[in-house]
Amino acid sequence: MMSAPAPSKIKAVSVKIPDLKVDTFVRLTPPDPDFTLFLAELYEIGTEIDPITVTRSMRVIDGRTRIEASILARKESINAIIVDDMPRKEMLSRAVNANLGGSRPPSARDIVFSLEALLQAGASQKWIIDNTNLPRSVTDKYLFSARRNIMSRKVAQARQAIAERGLTIEQAANEF
Repeated sequence: MMSAPAPSKIKAVSVKIPDLKVDTFVRLTPPDPDFTLFLAELYEIGTEIDPITVTRSMRVIDGRTRIEASILARKESINAIIVDDMPRKEMLSRAVNANLGGSRPPSARDIVFSLEALLQAGASQKWIIDNTNLPRSVTDKYLFSARRNIMSRKVAQARQAIAERGLTIEQAANEF
């Protein structure tokens, strides 16, 4: 399990919203508009909201809805906890774990989507089990679905390559 620093040692800093890079997604759907509006209203009246989490290179790990809400509230900056840059699979596992413990837990489809992203980022089953806060039985169930989805996409791509590019079955199998 990954451990986070003790809360007393974490210090949030203000970061400019345009500097943020939102490219790590663990949900299939965009932020909920009603919840985003609610958070925007809280930002507008000065309510302190938990900081987002970003890497030193300003890649967002957790906080997509808070960013959208701060933009809606016409804020130029947002409080963030900055962590060291890390490989994509680590960013994804941190994002998954943050969302599992958040106020709006992910759906089963979101979890499968996240596990697909982790597999595509090079994470092994053991790594995923060791680095996400999902129970083992849930991880096994959703990893099966994630692998099936990835394989279905590869088969569809291979079929398309055979039909459109004239590849042989062997060539398509090697490519995909």
